Amino acid sequence: MQTHAAHAAVLSLPQDPDPGGPDPSLEKEETSDLPLADTAYRRHLIQTLNPDEVRATLQAYDVQLDDRPQILARLYACRTNAAFVQSVETGEVRVRSSHCNLRWCPLCSRSRAMTIADNTTAWLKTTAHPSFLTLTLRHSGARLRSQVKAIVKFFKIFRQLPVLKRRIRGGLWFLQITYNATTDQWHPHLHVLADMDYTPQKLLSKLWHTVTRSSMIVDIRRVKNVQKAADYVARYSARPCNLRDLPNLVRVELIEQLHGQRMVNAFGTAHNAGILNKPKYAAQTWIFLAPFYAVQFGITCGVDTDAVWEAWQTRTPLPIQDKPPPEPKTKTKQETLWDDVDAIQHWRT
Repeated sequence: MQTHAAHAAVLSLPQDPDPGGPDPSLEKEETSDLPLADTAYRRHLIQTLNPDEVRATLQAYDVQLDDRPQILARLYACRTNAAFVQSVETGEVRVRSSHCNLRWCPLCSRSRAMTIADNTTAWLKTTAHPSFLTLTLRHSGARLRSQVKAIVKFFKIFRQLPVLKRRIRGGLWFLQITYNATTDQWHPHLHVLADMDYTPQKLLSKLWHTVTRSSMIVDIRRVKNVQKAADYVARYSARPCNLRDLPNLVRVELIEQLHGQRMVNAFGTAHNAGILNKPKYAAQTWIFLAPFYAVQFGITCGVDTDAVWEAWQTRTPLPIQDKPPPEPKTKTKQETLWDDVDAIQHWRT
């Protein structure tokens, strides 16, 4: 087994062995000063993201959290200090790391979106008539927050109209935001996946106008591929707008205006199904296997690094060693692990 001294050597390698790694401009000074082994997992994940979106997010948070350095530091430390761990009960191999849980963090938001997409897909498969409904408001110069509150309120009134209440059994709405740079106006949309009987578009448009008194723009279509539909709308559950498309001060305004605002919500049968509930797992005991960096680059660390990496990528249980590695760390999955944190290679793009 590798000693603590050997671990320390691994964690202080002076240069990145992967010259094709992420753009160093995506790392803040405090993060770039960390040993490369501490940021290996973060770098591994960031390579799968759009670098412009990552950069835009960091730039916006640099301004928005300028007076809250501790929270900003959490963002830049997200998915650092990562290690492979193994379940004593099942042999499953996962990655344990830090995570910031900030709404716009590219890594955290994608993980949440994939969880919601999977739950939404499962629910849609139980519905009789899955439909995709899109609702919009007339362009307005009103503040974004007031427009969002208005469209959410209008939709609640809309779906509770007697003629629709009988037809719509349940669903989820997702908020999308667009911005017109020419007019400096925000434009919110609601994408709704619903279990609803056939309803003519003209009737929906008329009812929507009755509620909003300004907009008749409604689109309705049947869902033919539930997985594709769920993936499409779930991306808005944490990121209702691409920050890379906006000037930085507009990005900051967007983040501030949407603070505390729901981006997705369930109603009716979807609410009863608990689609938005946090997943619950049976408590498991996890033992430390090796630092992520050591396994990624095959550095001797007391375990078969190829076998650990393969078990993680394929979700194949790894035989449990007779004796656990030195200083085993035990945590429950609820405390340390997100269901999708270590499944980055399986995430749909």
